[in-house]
Amino acid sequence: MDILLFVLFGAYMTYLIYKWKRKPMNGWFGNKKSDKNANIRAHKDLSEHQKKRISAIQQALMEVNNTSLEETLNNFRKDLNPDNEIEIWEVIAGAYQQMLRKMPDASPEEKHEVYRLLLLRSNMPAEDALAQANLSTLSEATAKEVLDLYNLDHKPLLRVGKDS
Repeated sequence: MDILLFVLFGAYMTYLIYKWKRKPMNGWFGNKKSDKNANIRAHKDLSEHQKKRISAIQQALMEVNNTSLEETLNNFRKDLNPDNEIEIWEVIAGAYQQMLRKMPDASPEEKHEVYRLLLLRSNMPAEDALAQANLSTLSEATAKEVLDLYNLDHKPLLRVGKDS
């Protein structure tokens, strides 16, 4: 009888642990239904200054990024801290424009590779970006030059508390 109770108790505890892992208590680990849409509601509108900055980014990257201005604005509205993301994109756009001034006869493929390198760099250290780039049109020296133009420290997720 004691063994049967022990087995039943163990099975019941296993069931409770399994159930808890599958459906954490409401509010634990940010699983409230209201938290799922937090990013969408984060910033329903952007300031005029932010919109101007985003428009400038959009114009600078027009050749390599075909996202519409309205879609881009909507994406920034979803960010919890759009100023940090705008700053990152300004660095990408600035580095892209600087590189194009150094490569006035760049082909569309080279322009896309420059852009892709900068996107990679915005998410990882330069060495990792270079390793993942799979260069097809740019030389390694040119790719390193592109990566050197990205002058924002690789800490995009840690910049959340900074006010602009």
